[in-house]
Amino acid sequence: MAFADTPQIDRYSINSNRSELALEAALNQSSGFICRKDIPDKGCDYDIELITDGTNASNWRFGLQLKSVEKLTLVANNEYVSYSFETSRLGYLMRRPLGAGAIALYSMVSDVIYFDYVDNIYNRLMEERDSTDWMQNDSVNIRIPISSILDTHGISELHRTFSNRFLRGSVLLASHGDKYGLPTTNITGEVKYDWNNLEDIKKMLREYGLLLLNSYDLTIVYDLISQVSHKEICADPELLKIAAITYCEVGMYAEASLYNKRFTKSGADLLSDSLTMEYVALKIDLGLGKITWAEFSDSAKLVVLRDTSEQNAITVEINLIFSELAELKINDDASSDLLERINSVFERIDKSESIKGSVKVMLKIWNAENYGIFVDRISYNEITNFKLQETLGVTAPKEDRIEYVQRAINRSSNFLAIISKLNEEVEKEKSKLGGAYLRALLSRNFLSKELENIALNITKSEDSHRSLIHNRISLALDAHDRFVLLNHYREAYTSLCDALELIKVSRKYYRYEDSFEESKGLEIKEKMEQEFGFPPYKMVIENLLEKVKNSAESDNHAEDYKSLANFTDEQLEWFAKRLQNAMQLAPSCLVNVLAELKAYRIFAKRCTNSNIELLQLNETGYLEPVRFVLRTKDTNIQSVESQDVEYLLQQWGM
Repeated sequence: MAFADTPQIDRYSINSNRSELALEAALNQSSGFICRKDIPDKGCDYDIELITDGTNASNWRFGLQLKSVEKLTLVANNEYVSYSFETSRLGYLMRRPLGAGAIALYSMVSDVIYFDYVDNIYNRLMEERDSTDWMQNDSVNIRIPISSILDTHGISELHRTFSNRFLRGSVLLASHGDKYGLPTTNITGEVKYDWNNLEDIKKMLREYGLLLLNSYDLTIVYDLISQVSHKEICADPELLKIAAITYCEVGMYAEASLYNKRFTKSGADLLSDSLTMEYVALKIDLGLGKITWAEFSDSAKLVVLRDTSEQNAITVEINLIFSELAELKINDDASSDLLERINSVFERIDKSESIKGSVKVMLKIWNAENYGIFVDRISYNEITNFKLQETLGVTAPKEDRIEYVQRAINRSSNFLAIISKLNEEVEKEKSKLGGAYLRALLSRNFLSKELENIALNITKSEDSHRSLIHNRISLALDAHDRFVLLNHYREAYTSLCDALELIKVSRKYYRYEDSFEESKGLEIKEKMEQEFGFPPYKMVIENLLEKVKNSAESDNHAEDYKSLANFTDEQLEWFAKRLQNAMQLAPSCLVNVLAELKAYRIFAKRCTNSNIELLQLNETGYLEPVRFVLRTKDTNIQSVESQDVEYLLQQWGM
């Protein structure tokens, strides 16, 4: 350049300046960030510090690389922005401890900043490619979701995500740093932190216990609260509250009940948490068997009406749906209203802007469990109807059977599609708890189907089914191990019992061979019952198989009516409807079918003389009421005909 020449402001400099102004307008002290340029730039544009509690400079810092883009390149059905990024800078950001970093793309056209976390981008690259060859290239095309915008909600999510990462990292360092020769300091970094000091542990629980529990980090909180003595917990209302919630979630309901009662009696002025503690008290009473699912459901509805937290409201709704499904008797049909509520919960979770990350994934998994239970109930009722038709010698039309099979396939496909999508989200969020619950959900859903198959005497083809049942046993055992590591002992115990039940199904019902250590599983089950005070779970497979065997060996089907003796009116109504559908009777015949069943129930209850039998005279196919006679088996003495079996029994002195 000559003496009279002036520096030129090129297009790239203008773009860079505009992107910096946009980023600094979004991430500033009023939004919870101290935004500093990283000079000299060796691979990261900004070193950003988090402000906690509105005014505290935390020294929690993450790196951010900013790029300006004149024209966006959209890929994958316009769901992602694609950008060629320096591979070395991606690696540099990934190697930053704890917080890792973020990458932001500023659109010159729309004046919008798109962002994503470096670890998400890295995981996406690993999923898209079959190898790590891309790491040897100078650049790589990264993808950032078009929905991930640095607006008001995105800024809040960014702050919350990195705050949680640094918090958990600090807890991890404080818990285990001394084992690796690292200095351990407290969360605020103000003084030397001694993790073996009871006062420091109590301080940690008071300040961060609820935050960790709300993020389902039960492992850390349980490890901490377990180190505090009963006397110390009882002397502190905050610790009482945390102990009650923690032990409730672990499944140690007796301990949870004790601390919850102490918390209530403490008279602590903690009104902001009153609804949470009301709900915890309900879960404890349910776990201890003091209330039924119906009572839990009724009380929980009143709690959720007063709770303004979206996460709490959705959590309670999921539990309400589960309780209503649990309360369904074998004769009850699952209403379409329940399915609408389940689908509505999925929509609420997806649309929620206040619920993020792994918390959102966990809510979806728990709601998916409800969906699985619902479709199982529908399928069971339909197949029961077909089996009843077979028993009565009624052949269902071919069109009906084809339609039933298609519905069953569609329901199963929908459920597995939900699970597959959730598995992707679990891996994206690196949710260990989500991974455990997904495995438990798959194995438990499979066990439910197998119990129905046994009850209806349905068998499967050996090769494919043997592989599937062994896979589900492995999933249940893996879920148990994962839950134990996360201190979710109640769920661990349940998954272990599911595995043991499936082992029985495999060996006793299908006669499959396997290498699972059943005796070891039973030992662990007994130890958990003793250590955590769990009521011993009584395995159901043995009794179910015995009932099926006795039913199959019985030749005296004429006396099947004896099983009606203990049926309630509701159960008889359900059975009558099933018989009506199976025999393809007109709706007007239902009242006569029901009257017949009630007549057999009266006879089963009143007549104790095995020499007397009840015969029916049904000449009109239920178009008219059924008439009955009593008859002695040895002499063939017969009573008069009557629709009223009670009258006939009275006439014969019963």
